[in-house]
Amino acid sequence: MAKGGVQRHGGTGKWQAQVKFRGKVQWLGLHEEREAAERAVAEFRARNPNHRQRLLASVRRNHARSYCERTLLAERARIVDVRAAGVEPVLRLATDNGRLLRCGAGSGILTPEGWCRAEDLAVGARVMVAGKVPRPSEAAIPPSLRRGIGVWTSMQRSRLIRPLGACYVCGLSFPRTELELDHVVPVVLDLSKALDERNLSPICAPCHAVKNAEEQRLARRAGMIAAARPQTVVMIASDGVEQTYEVVVEEPASNLLADGIVLKGASREKPAASR
Repeated sequence: MAKGGVQRHGGTGKWQAQVKFRGKVQWLGLHEEREAAERAVAEFRARNPNHRQRLLASVRRNHARSYCERTLLAERARIVDVRAAGVEPVLRLATDNGRLLRCGAGSGILTPEGWCRAEDLAVGARVMVAGKVPRPSEAAIPPSLRRGIGVWTSMQRSRLIRPLGACYVCGLSFPRTELELDHVVPVVLDLSKALDERNLSPICAPCHAVKNAEEQRLARRAGMIAAARPQTVVMIASDGVEQTYEVVVEEPASNLLADGIVLKGASREKPAASR
């Protein structure tokens, strides 16, 4: 118990509580119930908050798996900080494919509809977890269907691109004549989004060429590719109250994979409770 906490005291059969504070272990007594011991630890830490932000040399050069929130494809994110985020209730969450996450109640978890706090989830909700999908394949879409999608996309230009618009990739402004409409989630990756105008964004010709080249490169490769996939929550339960921590990842990444579930990363400027 060098870091403090609650554990069963073998000699008395009671629950002992202690915390490490300013380099010394603070004894908080023996308690009949585990909940009472956890409450004593939580109350001590609430009275004596740890304001130190811990920049860990052994961690900050490590990388975590992250996911692009537009395409849900896996990326790498560099860890730049791990720091205390305060005392809060802790939850245990399990999915139907066996993923188990223990996190602060205020932690952000990615769902198919966007970010949701762990405490707002319920059994039956769907969360994004680590998975694999087939790599894009040009052969999966017949040429006639591809031409039809192209015609439909061209018909949306005047309505979805302003006279002076911005490329969603590089952020630079261009006149409408120099912008094209692009499927943010590639058609070869998710055919169901081919005729979804919410999946269309203006893109300049140079950025479009680079993106098309990458999609074609993937299309020529066989096998599977890492991506976030939805799974159903089958259990969510309280697991006490304790000090929680947050992981800060280097921008532009905004999330990381924690025990197989996509968890929101913390901002450098604004702490967000997570483990």
